[in-house]
Amino acid sequence: EAFARDLLLMLLSHKNGILTGDEMNKWAQAVNSKGNLSQKVLDEIARAVCVRSANDGSMRLRVPPDDDFRAKFPKIVTEFETWWERHRTEQLTRLAGRNSALTHRGGSAQAAAAAAALRQRSKLVGDIRECLAQGAMTMAELRRHVQKRHTTTVVTEEEIQQILSQNDMEVVKVRDLYVSGRTGNESNDRLRSVMHGIFRARDAVTSQDILDEFESIHGHPCKVSSYVLRNFLRELADRTEGDTWVLKGLLGQGSAP
Repeated sequence: EAFARDLLLMLLSHKNGILTGDEMNKWAQAVNSKGNLSQKVLDEIARAVCVRSANDGSMRLRVPPDDDFRAKFPKIVTEFETWWERHRTEQLTRLAGRNSALTHRGGSAQAAAAAAALRQRSKLVGDIRECLAQGAMTMAELRRHVQKRHTTTVVTEEEIQQILSQNDMEVVKVRDLYVSGRTGNESNDRLRSVMHGIFRARDAVTSQDILDEFESIHGHPCKVSSYVLRNFLRELADRTEGDTWVLKGLLGQGSAP
C-alpha cells in the first residue's frame, strides 16, 4: 500500500496535481500487477489525497498547487522538485524490478545497468536544477559546478546539453547563459520573458527599461513589485552604478558601461 501511495503522489507531482481516468487506470494496473490489492483498497488510497472532477472524471489533488508560494519561494520549490525527481527514479526502478520478477530473471544484469543509468541521469537533472537556481551560468560554468558533485564519473557538456534540451527542464538560453525558465506564476513569467528578450539584444538595461518594454508588449503596466523584479535581474545580471544592470560575464570584458 505504501508503494502504491508513493507512486500515486509521484505521478501527481509530475502531472501538476491532475491525473486523467486513463492515467489512474495505468497506476492501478502497475501497482497491482500481482493482484494483492483490492479495488476497494486502491480507491481508498486515491481518495485520501484526491478528489474526482465531476466534469471529466479526472483525479485532482485535494489541495491544488499554490502558484503564489512557487513565486515567493523558488528555491524551496526547486529543492522539492529535485527530491521528487530522485524519488521518482527510486519508484520507477522498484516498479521495473517488480515487473521483471513477474516475467523472467534472465535480464537482471541489463535491468541493473538501466537502473544505474536512470539514477545517474536523475542525479544530473537534480544537480543542474540546483545549480541554475543559484543564477544563470554558461555551459562551462554549469559543467564545472555539476562535475564537483560527481567525483567518480566524468560529466561532459554533451550530457548536460542533452538534458537541457528536454522540454520538461524548462531552461532558457540568453546568449551564452542558461537560466531557469518558468516559475509557475504567469505574471512573473511574462516579466522574465521580457527581461530575457531585452538582454538578448542589449548588454546593459535598467529596471525602467524592462518595465517600459513590458508595457509596450502587453499593453498595460507591469504589476510585479520592484523587489521581485530585482530578484529576477540578479539571476541574470550584475548591478553597476545606480539602477544599471549588466549581463553576467560582461563587466570584466569592458563591453558595457
